[in-house]
Amino acid sequence: MINKELDKLDIYSRIKFNLNFEKDMELVELKTKIDKIKNSIVIIDTFVNSLTALDSKIAQQMNIIKRKISLINNCLLSFDYSKLFVDLKTEEFANYAKNLFMNEQIDLFSKEINNTFLYIYLLKKNLFNEIAYKSVVVTEED
Repeated sequence: MINKELDKLDIYSRIKFNLNFEKDMELVELKTKIDKIKNSIVIIDTFVNSLTALDSKIAQQMNIIKRKISLINNCLLSFDYSKLFVDLKTEEFANYAKNLFMNEQIDLFSKEINNTFLYIYLLKKNLFNEIAYKSVVVTEED
């Protein structure tokens, strides 16, 4: 069909048509390549957005875990256990605690030490770490 129309044209018009037709075909091929690249970019952007959302969720979960670990570590630092087992004899502490606190329950993780005798005993034996204890209370309040 194109050949019939080309036969009607003079030589100059035919050469012009052939050159333009070739460039038009190259432009059509370029457009299809650009469309494919554009689709790939959209897919990559979607993937990057989902990764960013996942990264923020992971960061939130890590912050929660870090806060829990920090609370546990702060609770462990409330008392200096090295002094408890090195400077103090086990039998001495066991006998003293048995005699004074036989019917009482001691919660080392409560916000304050309500047992005055235990508090005084820990102070006399230099086992109470006030800075660590206050940091645990502040962490729990947060």
